Amino acid sequence: MLQVDNFPAGDGAEVTEVYQRCILVSGRCSTSLALEQDEGYIRVETNDDSDQTLFPEQRWPMCRGHFKALVLLSPGINKIIITSGEDAPCRLETPPLHLAILIAKDSPLLIDCPPAKLGSLSSAHSSLDAAISKFRMTAYMWQALTAEDLRAKGLGRRSFRLEEEWNTDTLSQRSLYVPTASMVPKVHLIRTERTVAELRDAQLAQQNPHARQANELHRIFSDALLAHGPPFTTHNRPIVAGLILDSHYDLTGNSTSSSTNSSTSKPYILAHAALGSHNPAGLSLGIFGSHLTYAWPRFLEEVPACLLDATPPGDTVGNDNGECNTMWQACAVGQGAFLHEVRCDAGIVQVVFSPKGGKKEKDDTLSIANPLNSLSYSRMDLVKQFGTKRPLALEVTAMNGKQCSIANVWELFRTRTVIRVPGTNIRLMKQSVSSRPDTDWGDEDSWAWGVMLKKRDSKGKLVAATKIDIRVGCALDGAEVYYEDGTKIPCGPRGPDGQDPGMGGHQARKLAIPRDVEISKVAVTEGVPPKDHRIIGFFGTSGRWGMCYEFGIVTAPRNTVLSDSVYDLEELQNKPEQAGHRNKKRRVSDPESDGDDDTSDDECKNAEEYCTSEDEDGNYDDGSDPELEAVYQGLL
Repeated sequence: MLQVDNFPAGDGAEVTEVYQRCILVSGRCSTSLALEQDEGYIRVETNDDSDQTLFPEQRWPMCRGHFKALVLLSPGINKIIITSGEDAPCRLETPPLHLAILIAKDSPLLIDCPPAKLGSLSSAHSSLDAAISKFRMTAYMWQALTAEDLRAKGLGRRSFRLEEEWNTDTLSQRSLYVPTASMVPKVHLIRTERTVAELRDAQLAQQNPHARQANELHRIFSDALLAHGPPFTTHNRPIVAGLILDSHYDLTGNSTSSSTNSSTSKPYILAHAALGSHNPAGLSLGIFGSHLTYAWPRFLEEVPACLLDATPPGDTVGNDNGECNTMWQACAVGQGAFLHEVRCDAGIVQVVFSPKGGKKEKDDTLSIANPLNSLSYSRMDLVKQFGTKRPLALEVTAMNGKQCSIANVWELFRTRTVIRVPGTNIRLMKQSVSSRPDTDWGDEDSWAWGVMLKKRDSKGKLVAATKIDIRVGCALDGAEVYYEDGTKIPCGPRGPDGQDPGMGGHQARKLAIPRDVEISKVAVTEGVPPKDHRIIGFFGTSGRWGMCYEFGIVTAPRNTVLSDSVYDLEELQNKPEQAGHRNKKRRVSDPESDGDDDTSDDECKNAEEYCTSEDEDGNYDDGSDPELEAVYQGLL
């Protein structure tokens, strides 16, 4: 007796509606003979509602009564012997996955193929036609795997759509003898102006630890697609799986770098990179080399053999990542790693916290079968589990497949409008205006900062701000606050070792802050302190390389004596780039160097020299000039 596990089966079974051509059917046979056999098989026939054959009969292996079979459907009703009938229309409103093969302008149109696949005698598994057939079959296997994986996780059969065309059906061995036309995945052949030697440059090989351009193949492929034209135009926002035809395992280890005319001393897989990038406003591309394509099936009939073949590939082809010791492993690694780069899977629910430089942590209470509408963590929970010395990344994926990533969760706490001073009942208040959405906090291109009107000098003594340099061009670039000890802190991004990025602003102006004089408002933010409050500092967010897109004020009760600890609050600081709380990806300084306070002694000295040349208080606006006062009235 046969039992299908993942589809309704039987004469009275309900018709299941699916939206991809290839499906995975799994089940069991409970006869005593089947349960005893290690090498049994099943037959799969696909007919229409008139019992006319839609696809040739297939045989699939069965072991100890368990079987799995890939079944190719045709539009309309499909009656599958052993399984139920299916309806497989295409949902054209969803964007398709495009398949493309990059070909060098002088390519021999052959892929690596070991002797075990008769590579030296036949081009059956190494020709361009073979690569196209294997790519098509692999795409359908991806589609079936994705749909079945999501079904098993409680989301139903959801998968991506493939760009298809009416062409010669290469999905069955029958096409070798009786060519027929059908809907098949379209494979675009993309010529590049680069030669085979250029693509196989060792400096482009991802496996070469000394490669200077390990990401260059992705750019070359992207440029070739855009030069090819439709459908690979930016406004179409295409999603592409790109196969590099001219990948090659250099067994001799004498690969020559065209850029250096030097040779490598170790065998590498050349013209290969496993890279993917998503651009929601343009071309999204995942690329992979063809060095394992020899192990992929050309036809549906070859799928079982390719996934069960324990033959060693031999020494003439690359053992990618040391995981391809058999033909079936080469097939699985090649198809799986390529799918990973294409990132076809969607609709996975997870919340992941990942401390930079540390091991990724995952909340085990969430699953596809048990999603949550809301999940909350207190700041203390996160501090206890992760600490605050390193940036804490947050990734959230929703049931609809949409994702939200925050590079540093600790930056979220900078958005609090009320700050309690530890050990007191004093509440500081924050208010600001921003030109960016609230969801952009802590992204890789932003720099959150806080600058107070008092700071500690190199000896730990509090010193007051004396001057403000407001950097204004076509927009607000930021500001620089100068202190009594001659140091300065920018209201904007910082660099390593006090080498802060320069700010633009052709309309920059400097203002003196006399002792015992309060700043009454910051008009650029409409920042008027609440009643009985005074401004004690500024905060905001800037682009990584300039331009301020949030500016705000920090206020404190007017008649309250503030403790020195107020000026030590972490979220109100703007430390140099190498400080531990900054995102690791932003660091360009020596990772071994320790973070320090705002300025070093040498920096203080240099800053003092800088501040006391042409920047004396006499050259600052002190409010005595009515015309200048009118100019600054809109700023301070």
